[in-house]
Amino acid sequence: YVPGRDCQCNDKCHQYGDCCSDYEARCTAASQQRHASCESYGCVGYAPGRACQCNDKCHEYGDCCSDYKAICVSPQSQPKAPGAGPSSGGKIFGHPSASIQYPAYPGYTLMLAEEFDGPIDLDADPIWTWSDGGLSEGQARFVKENIKFRDGKMIIELSSGRPSHAQPCSHAEVDVIPDNKTASSGEIRTKHNMFRYGRYEVRMKAPTVQPGAPETDGNFVATMFVFRDGKFKHWREIDVEVLGDSSGRVSTNVITGENVKKFRLDMDRSKKYEAPFNLRGDFHTYAFEWLPDSVTWFLDGKVIREERLGDVPIPELSGKIIMNLWEFDKRALFGGEKIWNDRLPMHSEYDWFRFYKWDGDAQYPCADMGDQCLTEDDKYLSSNNPCDGIPQVGMVFGNAPCTGICLASSMPMNGSCMSYGCIGYVPENTCQCNDKCLHYGDCCSDYSAVCLPQNTSSHRSHKAPLTPFSSGSGIFGHPSASAQYPAHPGFTLMLVEEFDSPIDLDADPIWTWSDGGLVEGKQRFVQESIKFEDGKMIIEMSSTPPLHAQSCSHAEAAMLLNYSGSSGEIRTKHNMFRYGRYEVRMKAPLVQPSNPYVDGNFIATMFVFRDGKFKHW
Repeated sequence: YVPGRDCQCNDKCHQYGDCCSDYEARCTAASQQRHASCESYGCVGYAPGRACQCNDKCHEYGDCCSDYKAICVSPQSQPKAPGAGPSSGGKIFGHPSASIQYPAYPGYTLMLAEEFDGPIDLDADPIWTWSDGGLSEGQARFVKENIKFRDGKMIIELSSGRPSHAQPCSHAEVDVIPDNKTASSGEIRTKHNMFRYGRYEVRMKAPTVQPGAPETDGNFVATMFVFRDGKFKHWREIDVEVLGDSSGRVSTNVITGENVKKFRLDMDRSKKYEAPFNLRGDFHTYAFEWLPDSVTWFLDGKVIREERLGDVPIPELSGKIIMNLWEFDKRALFGGEKIWNDRLPMHSEYDWFRFYKWDGDAQYPCADMGDQCLTEDDKYLSSNNPCDGIPQVGMVFGNAPCTGICLASSMPMNGSCMSYGCIGYVPENTCQCNDKCLHYGDCCSDYSAVCLPQNTSSHRSHKAPLTPFSSGSGIFGHPSASAQYPAHPGFTLMLVEEFDSPIDLDADPIWTWSDGGLVEGKQRFVQESIKFEDGKMIIEMSSTPPLHAQSCSHAEAAMLLNYSGSSGEIRTKHNMFRYGRYEVRMKAPLVQPSNPYVDGNFIATMFVFRDGKFKHW
C-alpha cells in the first residue's frame, strides 16, 4: 500500500475497491506466470526468486524458461547479436558509434549511447550538462573543469583544493554551499527529469586510492544513478555506487521521500555487495533495470540484487541520469573508514554509458529528447548550473531559491574600454583607454563612446582620467578654497578631502567603497556604513548583518560568508599612491556611549595597502 496514490497494486486492493485498472494483468499469480519468460526477464544472469531463469547455466540446473532457447540462444536473439541501434530501427541519441554492434534486450529499446570518443560540450550539448553542486557531507565542490574527456573515455577527477571560481549559490543543490570545501570534483548529468523505466548501463573503472595500489582502501564514492530534481517535493533515487572501503564493494540504493529538506536514513533502502574481484584495477559493467514493479542491479551481467514493489518503494517519477565522484568529509561515515589513505587526485574512468527505454513507458523520455513531455512538477527547481538556461521555477518551503551568474557569459569583454575602464596607459592591454591613445593610434574601438567627457554620464564606473580641482591649485579631491594648507618641505599637496559634503562613492573619480571584510573580523564592509554628516565622514560599525552583500568580494578576491555585523571601508580606486606624507584627523570610537574610559575591541585605521595582495602584499 502506498498512501497518496490514485489506485493500489497490492493483494488488499480488491477488499478496499482501489485496485488500478491493470492490476489483474500485471500483479496476479496468473499474470506473474505469464511474465515468467525470457522475453519478459531478458537474457541476463541468475536472478533469485524468479519462476525460471534465462542464463547459460539454466540447462545445467533445469530451470530455464520455456522460451530460453528461442530468445537467448538463437543468433538473431543473442544480447550481443549484430544490429546496432534500437530494435525498432529508431534513432540512437547522444554520441553512439557506427561501428559498434549494440546488444539487444527484449522489451527494451536503445535510446541513448555515449562512447566518449570525443569531448562533450557540456554548455551546448542538448542532453548533457554539468552540476555546480556538492554534497553537504562531502569534501568536494563540483565544477565543470573536473569532467575531462581523453583517450576515448570520460574521466572525473577528484582533486585537492577548493575551486576558487565556484559561486556560493548552487543551482543543483538549490542552496548556498559553505566555503569550506577542501576539494574539487565533477558531476555530469542530463539536463531534465525525463528518464524513467528502462535499463541503465555504464562501463566504469573505479579510482585507486593511491597511485599503483588498487588494493589500498580509503574513501571515495564513484557513481551512476538516476535522481529527481528538485528533491524537496519528491526525492526519488536509484543508485550504483562503488566505494573505497573494500576493493570489491558496491552499494545499491533505492531512495524515496516526500517533502523533505535533507536526506534521512529512513528514506533509504540500501544494500552492499562484495564482488569476488578488485573493481579498481580494470573496467567493469554496472547496470540496473528499473520497471514499475521492480529494480534489478547487475555487475558484469550477473544479478547482484533485485527488489520488487511491496518489499521497497519503487520510484515512479522521472529523473536525471548522473555520474559523479566524491569523498566524504573527515568523519568518513560512508565510502570507507580509512580516509587517511586517500591521495588526491583520484580518477574514475567511464568507457561508455547506455540507456535502453522500457517499451512499456509511453511518456518518457520525450520525443527527440526534447522537453515537451515534461510536466510542471518535472520542471520544479530543476536547473543544474547557472549556464544551462533552465529557469529555477518553484519555492523551497516558502523561500525563493538562490540564483547564480553564468560566468561564461558575464566575463569582461577583453579589448574594450567597457572592460578595462578609462584609465592611464596599461602596457599589457591589447588597446588603450587614455587621453593619449588618439595620438598614438591605439585606442580601443569603444574609447569615444565610453571615455570621452560628453559620453561618460551613463558609464559612471568608467570615468575619464582624473582632473584637478582647479587648473591653478593642482589639488585633487574636494579641498576647501578658503583653507590655508600647511606646507612640508620636499612634499607637494596632491589630494585633500574635507568631507564638507557627501562623496558619491560610485561616481567619484578617485574614491570608492570596499565590499570586503577581514576573515578574522565580525563585520562585512558595505557602502551604506560610510556616512557623511556635519562636515565629517563617519564609518559606522553595527551589529546588523549585511543582508544584501554578495558572497563574492572583489576587494578580498574571495568568497565571504557568515558575518554577524556591518561596517565600512573607503579606499582609492587604484594602486597609484606611493612615497609621500599621509595625514588624517580622526576621532576614535567609544566602546560604550559617553564613556571614553571603557576599553573594548575595535580597530580604526588609515593605511596604504596594495591590491591584490596575493602577488605583493
